[in-house]
Amino acid sequence: MSKPILVPLDGSELSQRALPYATALARTSARPLILVRVLTPKAPRGEELVQEDEARTDLNANAERLRAEGLAVLTVLASTLGGDVAHVILEYAEAHGCDLIVMSTHGRSGLSRWVYGSTAEKVLRQAPLPLLLVPATSDQEWPTNGGLQVLVPFDGSAEAESALEPMLASIRDITKHVLLLQVVVAPRGGAAAYMFEDLPAEIEVARASLERVAQMLRGEGLTVGIQVVAGSVAASIASVARQESVDLIAMATHGRSGFARLVLGSVAAETLQRATTPLLVCGRQA
Repeated sequence: MSKPILVPLDGSELSQRALPYATALARTSARPLILVRVLTPKAPRGEELVQEDEARTDLNANAERLRAEGLAVLTVLASTLGGDVAHVILEYAEAHGCDLIVMSTHGRSGLSRWVYGSTAEKVLRQAPLPLLLVPATSDQEWPTNGGLQVLVPFDGSAEAESALEPMLASIRDITKHVLLLQVVVAPRGGAAAYMFEDLPAEIEVARASLERVAQMLRGEGLTVGIQVVAGSVAASIASVARQESVDLIAMATHGRSGFARLVLGSVAAETLQRATTPLLVCGRQA
């Protein structure tokens, strides 16, 4: 049986933005969806049951609509019971054998801090499965035929190369074209001299490295392009994503030169602020 996709919801319109992307994945790869709502014990005394009823009604309404579209959907209403949202989400993902979590990066009940605070770090450090993060500004529709254009930032390291396969596995059924991108960043201090003397050579090394990986992926039936640019990482990723009209940015938190901190630090936050494209993140255990 295909592994399910977990979709955390919080009742807000912003959290609903994750659903079209989750359903596109589920429909193309014939995977079931699990919609989970995590209640936090913050309701005033006497209103807990009202909060629970409203949450259950919201979950059931979403589930019935998706079932009418032919999808298999399970709903889960959970409580933190003094814990935190990240722990509950990861617990249910593991219990149900999920291979992907799809969620909006904004909403109420603390979901706006998934990317910018400790919850994101906790999820990404502990989750043995990829995360698909949908920015609040994401309004593009994925192709109905499932042929996604996927941008993959790459740093040329063996660790990043080994992370490619598990990262792409979760979206292989809907991936049409992969664009491998390496951003060459001039080091601080002596940047001008570096730009004129060393940058062209480093770009050629990066291009050769990307071409070798591209040939490997082409051998697996994917169409692959390569691009090397000079600049800051997050700005370059967002810029290329716009220029190439990609449907998805896929990042592995493996590799050198700070790529292991892409999602845990400022680069991912800045990428999400700049891009209007969903971001797939594959953590270190995937």
